[in-house]
Amino acid sequence: CRGKAGNWDGEGGRDTDEVFVDGEPLRETSDIPTKPGRFHYDHDRKTLSVWLTDSQDPRTKTIEAIRRGNGLVIRGSHVHVEGFVIRNVALQLVYIRRGDHNVILNNVLRYSAGNDGIHLTRGADHNLVKNNSISHVVYTGVEISRNSNYNTIQGNEISHCCSEGIIIQNGDSGGVGHKFIGNTIHHVFNEDGIDLKCGRDLLVRGNTIYKCSNLGVQIFNHQG
Repeated sequence: CRGKAGNWDGEGGRDTDEVFVDGEPLRETSDIPTKPGRFHYDHDRKTLSVWLTDSQDPRTKTIEAIRRGNGLVIRGSHVHVEGFVIRNVALQLVYIRRGDHNVILNNVLRYSAGNDGIHLTRGADHNLVKNNSISHVVYTGVEISRNSNYNTIQGNEISHCCSEGIIIQNGDSGGVGHKFIGNTIHHVFNEDGIDLKCGRDLLVRGNTIYKCSNLGVQIFNHQG
């Protein structure tokens, strides 16, 4: 999950290289590809080399490389986001910071090469994340952090995460009143389905969790 060869800009701590052919990702290699389904980016020569999975002519395909950090950033309130397909970003697919009463509903969120599917942070309160399909993220499907409260995460399908499916991240003494209801979480490769590191008055009900490398639900409260 996190073992890629490098970054597009040649610096920083995030693995954000990603190449897609007709919407499907290739695997990065440390040198010129010697097998189908691989790509390599030479930072010195600024040259991208690809060997397509089906060995066809690349000129007949749509080839995309990640350049954008976040797919959607919300810093306000009462924003309703419904029916979007957001894919192929270097950081978060959806990032809500200090926003309240926002709704993220019925969206398809795919392929974050360096962070989360949805991240609510720094006082993001009373937001609803419902019935979204979130998959193929290098960290967490849905992360709540930094004194954010009363968010509802409901009815989402979250899969193919390198870290947790859902997490309340340790930090400030926030994490009050969140609800995690009826989500389906599977194929979590390194961590837990749901990990509650801080907070109180939380509701976890009716979730289906399978194929996680660690625990289905973990309560690991740093704040006591």
